[in-house]
Amino acid sequence: MAIERAVAGDPPERLTPRERAAAVRKLSERGLSAEEIAEHVRCSPRNVYYLRSTFRRAA
Repeated sequence: MAIERAVAGDPPERLTPRERAAAVRKLSERGLSAEEIAEHVRCSPRNVYYLRSTFRRAA
């Protein structure tokens, strides 16, 4: 539920690290920029860049 809200642009006040990572992954797949994703999940663009890099390492 929290992930869907974050993807829609209305995240809950707090996301767990796992929820934030899942939302960033889904929004990245949609082609959003780091800045746009950061606005959706209420984090910094730097955090988005970091999470994206962990996805690449895990794949």
